[in-house]
Amino acid sequence: MKEIRKYILKNDGFSLVEVAIALIVIGVILGGVLKGRQLIENARMNVLMRNVDMYRVAFHLFQETYGALPGDFHLASDQIDGCLRNGNNDGIISGQGLNPQDEAGQAWRHLSSAHLISDVGALPQFGHAGRGKGVPHEKIGGVMTVRYAPDVNMPGHWLLLGQENGAEGDGALLTPRQAQTICQKMDSIDPMCGRVQGRHGANVAPEDCIKNGRFNTQNDHPACVLYFQL
Repeated sequence: MKEIRKYILKNDGFSLVEVAIALIVIGVILGGVLKGRQLIENARMNVLMRNVDMYRVAFHLFQETYGALPGDFHLASDQIDGCLRNGNNDGIISGQGLNPQDEAGQAWRHLSSAHLISDVGALPQFGHAGRGKGVPHEKIGGVMTVRYAPDVNMPGHWLLLGQENGAEGDGALLTPRQAQTICQKMDSIDPMCGRVQGRHGANVAPEDCIKNGRFNTQNDHPACVLYFQL
């Protein structure tokens, strides 16, 4: 027992100064990790915004070159690539964005075969298109698809950023704060108007993304998709 008491007396733990220094070091490390994560997320958002601008240019260049929209072009197999599926040239990119049989599912293949965007991968023979399988995938996550008039107040063609959801790409991908940041940088903070708009994902309650006409930034979970007008 005497020997144990001597050991305890000699090893009386850390001083308050040592504990304080250890806590400061841990705080600095955690702060650096959190800051690094924020920098990575900001970089991914910047890449997304540049890609959207590039896609917009590509769609307009395709229409100027071929007199039709990608996916809807009725002479794609003759004038671009014999493996492409032709559209009906009615001025609308119709159908579901991840359905290889629809014009919306073919749009990206028309663009990449015309060398207006990078290769998006081959469309699957069976099942739905997906990340790197006929549609672009983004660094921030999810897929980019094409939708025509997705909402009553959203006429024309729009790009949709969301998660794969069957034949659609409208699954919740972004937190409301992420969606708000992108909207604000590219257009305005209002999710319901302008060239960049937010909506709730197909698999979440509407107020999880937008509440009282604003992004519900109190929710930290993925709930939103974003639409970019072409």
